[in-house]
Amino acid sequence: MNKFHLSRKGLLGSVALAFSLFFTLGTTAMQAQDGSEFAGGNGTEANPWQIATKKQLAAIDNYKGDASKGKYFILTKDLKFTAEDFTPFGDFYNDGIFWRSLCNDFNAPFQGCLDGNNHEISGIKFSANHERTGALFAYLKDATIKNLTISYGEMRDVIFYGGIASMSYSGVISNCHVSAIMESSNGNDVGGFVSSLYNGTTYILDSSFEGSLRGRWVGGLVGMTWDGGILVTSNCLIKGEIHADMGHAGGILGLGATRILDSYVSADITATGNYAGQFELGAAGGMLGSSGNMWGEGGPAEFTNCHFIGNIDAVYVGGILGNSYNNSPFNIKSCSASGNFIGEFFVGGIVGMSAAHVAGNAISGSYSMGEIKIERGKNTSQKAAGGIYGGENDSYQAGAISVINSYSHCKISVTGTVPVAVGGIIGMARNATILKSYAMCEIKGDQVVASSINGNHAYVGGICGGTKIARDNSGSAFAAIQKCVAMNPSLTAPHGDKEDTGRVIGAFDKSDLSNNYALDTMMLKINDKNVSVTGTASDKNGLAKSASVLAKKSTYTGLDWDFDEVWKMSVNGYPIFIWQEDAPLPTPPTITTQPKSQTVNVGSSVTFSVTATGTEPLSYQWYKNSSAISGATKSSYTINSVTTGDAGSYYVVVSNDLGTVTSSAATLTVNVPVTLSS
Repeated sequence: MNKFHLSRKGLLGSVALAFSLFFTLGTTAMQAQDGSEFAGGNGTEANPWQIATKKQLAAIDNYKGDASKGKYFILTKDLKFTAEDFTPFGDFYNDGIFWRSLCNDFNAPFQGCLDGNNHEISGIKFSANHERTGALFAYLKDATIKNLTISYGEMRDVIFYGGIASMSYSGVISNCHVSAIMESSNGNDVGGFVSSLYNGTTYILDSSFEGSLRGRWVGGLVGMTWDGGILVTSNCLIKGEIHADMGHAGGILGLGATRILDSYVSADITATGNYAGQFELGAAGGMLGSSGNMWGEGGPAEFTNCHFIGNIDAVYVGGILGNSYNNSPFNIKSCSASGNFIGEFFVGGIVGMSAAHVAGNAISGSYSMGEIKIERGKNTSQKAAGGIYGGENDSYQAGAISVINSYSHCKISVTGTVPVAVGGIIGMARNATILKSYAMCEIKGDQVVASSINGNHAYVGGICGGTKIARDNSGSAFAAIQKCVAMNPSLTAPHGDKEDTGRVIGAFDKSDLSNNYALDTMMLKINDKNVSVTGTASDKNGLAKSASVLAKKSTYTGLDWDFDEVWKMSVNGYPIFIWQEDAPLPTPPTITTQPKSQTVNVGSSVTFSVTATGTEPLSYQWYKNSSAISGATKSSYTINSVTTGDAGSYYVVVSNDLGTVTSSAATLTVNVPVTLSS
């Protein structure tokens, strides 16, 4: 694998000194560095020092910095820590510190090789009085950690957490597997493998994390990269829950520069922001939360063959990348995202928002499925959502975005009192190029009140919401939409205007629209009225085509779509990718019909029911007044003979392997017949 290099501005030199002071290791009796404390071996690659006990594992701490360079260690058995190890009389009590992270010296990191030999380390415990790092190792540099499984329990009240290391300068972690619940006590970096990467490239390969993570900069593998740190990862799997408080969260990386290949994330990801002048916070992405921030940190964000399934809820949300910021161009190829994506300002099925200040942002061969929604959040200059790309913050001189050979099957809605933009592929962008792509999305953009009242607009388009909302001081904006197909069933703008809505694009300043088609039965509902439009292949409404025509391969080959190396027709009659299985993408449950409140008489029968979609099998559990009802595990729940005690609130929780959704509550009111005395 080729490393890629990046020049960037460094932080203040005092940061390194601060970290050194933060992570100074307590007094440890040093032993002779001859390997005599191990079970065998001579420390060479051919004959590593053998680790057969927990004390021998801790003895790696005697080999810090240069003393570990060129040294090899190997586990010969599983190592299981117990509660007794951390009692006052246990071997790892350490004056209440419990496990001391190995090589806890900023200036003397571990530089050797630890081979887990496919063994497991379990039960390591950290205390609230720990030396700020909660990890097997504190610091790694040019180190190799491989073939190792680590199982932790709950890890809380330590500042920096990483399943394998607190910080890595550079090195390789391969075929490693971590399971844990990690929660930073001080809202800092948390990574399933490494808390942060600094001033070098770290490779994480063929590895997995499963569990729950919480901190400020949080990622399934790495919390953040900084001052030149870069993460390169391939063939990794993440499953669990990831949450960032006043920061960024990503399925693989929370914040920073990365190149992610052939990886899969199945998780629920959330991130909260800080509105006190810190609008760049609160980004969440299926792979990467944010590629940069206002400190000047930033770097490339490259994704190839990456796939996300789950739910994301944050300020800025993207199925792959939440937010691109500060000279951080992104390049996304052959990726997919499926689930429920809810945000406050910008949401996209693949990328949420860009303020990159540079050209070169690109998405190709990718798709999204599920629901995309913006319905809350502080009123800012605009809100935007797109099936592939949400949009650009109008306060930045953003660069160009291109979307090629991509598609979205999503339900998309944006509601706000400021200008809103919604598109099947792109919500809004100053300079957008969309080629050979299609959308099959139900789209709604509601600016809440008529534009004639407050001057704001709802820009709604089957392919792109518009460019008019995003402009620099000169007012210039440009869109090129060519050889695209809008097969959206409906476009809705409850308080909109026909001038701001189009089957292909809503409102725009300048554009190159050519060879675009639109479903002839697409319903446009504007200002509570059904609106009929006509169009041509080179205008905002596209050339009308029937559903039967859009289900034919010849329609797309006529637009020069590549059916040799990129596309194929699905069994359902629309294009999908050659690399994609010809089956519905696994999705978490979504409730399409909610249970209804009812009023019945005593002795009557009553049934509550729900309709849900999602990957089978779906499981159901009905509740009455927050208590689970025994045996009520189907899509409907019936009470054959109602009594007064049955009155109350009923709802159901629907779940599958990919997620959980709770229905709205339905109220049961029970009438008692009045008996008249004679």
